Amino acid sequence: MKIVQAPQPLKFLGGERNTKSWRFLIGLTTALVDFVAVLAIVTLASVCYHLAVYQHTGVFELTVELAVFLGCIFVFTNLLQRRYRLTRYLASKGQMV
Repeated sequence: MKIVQAPQPLKFLGGERNTKSWRFLIGLTTALVDFVAVLAIVTLASVCYHLAVYQHTGVFELTVELAVFLGCIFVFTNLLQRRYRLTRYLASKGQMV
């Protein structure tokens, strides 16, 4: 009779001790994606506005500075509300509550 061992939990992640680092990386990646999205949206909106109203793209350095500032505020407020935790994404309520 052959004894079959149970599979190791989370072996593909490197064992149970590495799950915290994966959770941290998921939150960090989500925050980085949010920051880049805000950066892109603010820059695009500013360039479109300046082209429509003034027929030039505006001062690009100031636009990027504003976008970085707003991106930092957005990520910081989400950090304070703990929105980058993995349990928030796995909850049935979702992010909109």
